[in-house]
Amino acid sequence: MNSKAISLKLVNISKLYEKVVALENINLEVYKGELLTILGPSGSGKSTLLKIIGGFEEPTSGEIYINGELMNGVPPYKRPTSMVFQDLALFPHLNVFDNIAYGLKIRKKSIDEIKKRVKSVAELLHIEDLLDRRVTQLSGGQAQRVALARSLILEPEILLLDEPLGPLDLKLRREMQLELRRIQKSLNATWVYVTHDHEEAMVMSDRIAILRSGRILEVGEIKQVYEKPKSKFVAEFFGETNFFECRIEHIENNIATSSYGEIIFQFDVSSDLKPGDKVILMIRPEKIKISMNPLSEKVNVARCILKEAVYKGPHVDMKMVLDDSKTIFVRSSELPYKEGELLYLKWRREDITVIRE
Repeated sequence: MNSKAISLKLVNISKLYEKVVALENINLEVYKGELLTILGPSGSGKSTLLKIIGGFEEPTSGEIYINGELMNGVPPYKRPTSMVFQDLALFPHLNVFDNIAYGLKIRKKSIDEIKKRVKSVAELLHIEDLLDRRVTQLSGGQAQRVALARSLILEPEILLLDEPLGPLDLKLRREMQLELRRIQKSLNATWVYVTHDHEEAMVMSDRIAILRSGRILEVGEIKQVYEKPKSKFVAEFFGETNFFECRIEHIENNIATSSYGEIIFQFDVSSDLKPGDKVILMIRPEKIKISMNPLSEKVNVARCILKEAVYKGPHVDMKMVLDDSKTIFVRSSELPYKEGELLYLKWRREDITVIRE
């Protein structure tokens, strides 16, 4: 059992729009001080779930608890949450200072307190020199920081972010990912972040919740979800990988043997699997090692032809082809090989993930 304090708890949340099911039986806990990312393809229900947490939508059924208090029916301005929308929703007729201070003015805080808190949050986000500027004069990154400051100044228990980096170019997007993570850690704040970009989720998150067609498929830490996914969909969502559909032939001391063509696999299995069971074996491309010479090993090796190699700077993505034309994806830090060359692949037993669907 996790001993961390729970900031947000969703219990059996469902949302229907007439007969369309947007969310179905969502159960999720978010711990204090963590950044949890809700990751999924377009139309999976990510933004709907975020709006339900923030009170902009009401669930058809289920309960929302923040710090143990039931939030159903509580309007957004009375919840200990704040939301950064995808389009940022800044007020174009106000300058940066007044955009940031807006929420505090609505709450009738004193001028001195407003000035003090605006100065503090502006320094945190490195925008203290922009306070007199009109928001129409800001760059994309500056506008993103202003929107974040406007939410942070309210000191929410939970900050909700709905793909806030979507409009930014790739270079600025990557810079802002690191900046947002720095801010979240420095505040020890609880954030729920929505994105469809798996690389963004991996850079920023403590844990990831994978959403598909309104249902949570898996929740876990980055390394666990990436290296040991529980479903083929989750595995594929994190980029190209290798799958081999096999049948378990033999098990001894929790080590199973299967074959795919000429390849003999040996891998660790749980006690609920038995000979004859169908399994999908997954191996990530970066786990596979390449040799130009035949290998002495008989298991967890393959012989193939290099079909295609794409140089991507820090690594090279390669497509290898087996005798039956099946493609194996391999990622390497170097490319001392030529297309059409016969190569030998090997991987460790522990680098094989068993998926049952």
